[in-house]
Amino acid sequence: MELVEEILKWPVIIQGALGSFLFWFILWAGQKSVNFASTKVSEEKETAIYFAKTFAESEIGSDIQDRSFQNSMYGALHYFVKSILVIVMSMLLGYLLPVFKLVGFLIAAYFLFRSLSYVPHFDSFEK
Repeated sequence: MELVEEILKWPVIIQGALGSFLFWFILWAGQKSVNFASTKVSEEKETAIYFAKTFAESEIGSDIQDRSFQNSMYGALHYFVKSILVIVMSMLLGYLLPVFKLVGFLIAAYFLFRSLSYVPHFDSFEK
């Protein structure tokens, strides 16, 4: 709070420049993180679809089908466990600062959607 009071003592033009820089930095960081996340999700979605297609196209009871199913479930379980850990950590840190709960729940939702990408519906494959 002392930092805000100190900044309020500065001239208005400097406060405006500082606010503009902060807005630009948040916008730039948001764009970079969204671009990174979207490329990462698309790469992993292709991997998940590969394992699911291998599972669907191989013979029932074959070793290839078993491995592809295990890989798909491992990918889904991996991100599910990450989401549970983030929820627990955000609940614990939420007592210190309430914004940690909101951010933690958003990150957990992201991990849950990533886990769902490893279990695609077989009817959605292209013919």
